Amino acid sequence: MIAIVALCVAFIAGVKVGEYFEHQKFELAKAFSVVQADEYLAAGNFEKAISILHFGKAYDRIRGGSDAMLAKAYLGNGEPCLAQAFSDSHLRYVERNKLTSLSSYVSTQDLYVRASQACVNILRPFPPANAAK
Repeated sequence: MIAIVALCVAFIAGVKVGEYFEHQKFELAKAFSVVQADEYLAAGNFEKAISILHFGKAYDRIRGGSDAMLAKAYLGNGEPCLAQAFSDSHLRYVERNKLTSLSSYVSTQDLYVRASQACVNILRPFPPANAAK
């Protein structure tokens, strides 16, 4: 009887330790996602940077810091309209939290302008629906 109880206690303790270990691994992956994405951006691997940044953003939606990196990644990946949206999101986050003195604010403003121009150039070839033929 005592052996069965000891076995059950050991099993439950093992499950709890395993849950704690897995949770810590997940938190570590979340914390390093931005660092890893920065390395991917520097290497020009935009697809992997986008993937890892969206992973981090899915669990830390409140912070807007990853939006600027996503904007860089999307612009580098040839998707300027998404880059425009993410740079705009980062700028609004910085302004809302009164962080405009950060160096990322000016660089994101520049990124927003470049992404907006590139997005307009992509959309421009299509004539308006009501244009005369």
